[in-house]
Amino acid sequence: MITPAPLYAEDLTVGSRMELGSWVVSREQILAFAGQWDPLDIHCDETFAATGPFGGLIASGMHTMSILQRLTATAFLTRVAVIAGRRVTGAELLKPVRPDTLLVGTRSIDAVTLRADGRAVVVTTGQLEDQAGDVVLRMTGELLVARRPEQPPGDIVS
Repeated sequence: MITPAPLYAEDLTVGSRMELGSWVVSREQILAFAGQWDPLDIHCDETFAATGPFGGLIASGMHTMSILQRLTATAFLTRVAVIAGRRVTGAELLKPVRPDTLLVGTRSIDAVTLRADGRAVVVTTGQLEDQAGDVVLRMTGELLVARRPEQPPGDIVS
């Protein structure tokens, strides 16, 4: 298999948007994630959740963010010359995620700031929509991305 060349900061176009793929959130995934990482009754006790403010079991916000990260990692970060994540600057949980919800992810490039040290700060916004097309999560953050390496001049052939 041929691995494509990485995308460097100079290859990222402000305003561009990438499809990240999809994920179906199962009841079992919601219960397992909540049991380990966010053991609140609304996420892990179906009887309690049925009488709660959302009328049923919902995924933890951290679970929803983890799904966006998974889709981002496999469809975007593996293609970009990422050095490190810098920070999450905002996250909006706009709609509860229920069992058997299909989530579709996208990521847009909001800003690319080239630095003299061979790196760039790239601001991106990731989003998850449910099968109805409603945005359930919007999350913005900064990445440190490598700039294209300078190529040494080649041999001159006459």
